[in-house]
Amino acid sequence: MQKTLTAKLLAALIRLLLGLFYKTTVRGAENVPPHGGVLLVSNHVSYVDALLLGFACPRPVRFLSWAGFFHRPFLGWFLKTMGCIPISSTSAKDAIRAAADCIQSGECVCIFPEGDLTKTGQLADFKKGFELIARRANVPVLPVSLGSLWGSIFSFEGGRYFWKWPKKLPYPVTISFGAPHDPATATADSLRHAIQQQLAQTDITPAANN
Repeated sequence: MQKTLTAKLLAALIRLLLGLFYKTTVRGAENVPPHGGVLLVSNHVSYVDALLLGFACPRPVRFLSWAGFFHRPFLGWFLKTMGCIPISSTSAKDAIRAAADCIQSGECVCIFPEGDLTKTGQLADFKKGFELIARRANVPVLPVSLGSLWGSIFSFEGGRYFWKWPKKLPYPVTISFGAPHDPATATADSLRHAIQQQLAQTDITPAANN
């Protein structure tokens, strides 16, 4: 994925801002293949998940994002500028095809298979759409865990996503990239279990106890 100058400037600004609010520890980055297509599968805790994961990954990442966001002022422009792929219940096939095509062309794509942000801090069931992407693209599938984000400003802890004071600045976050899974055998249950294991090892999130 070739970033435009605008995308590069946005990324630099966001990285600076995130560094003020989050202290990110990255584990297992060596599991991300340096070249070729790869599919990342991650838990979804807060509205900054994609930003944090994108900067933690050693390669540029395209994210699948809800299609409705693309129609909102500024946010839609931002998502398009950063190369995100729209997905919805009515355009799932198109999104799966687009994601697989990007991966087959050698890109790194990430999906949040819970489909929505956790409302409890627990890991929800995974939807199976990523299985179709993995099999169509025939590339490694990496489980990615976002640890300790539950309780941060942009999570739903306390019954709201925003308008709460940070508990600590910079807020500590651990992002772990797991070992690759074979696309032929990667399932919603197996990837969910892998992410649970990664969260349990870091012992920093309620999701590890589900």
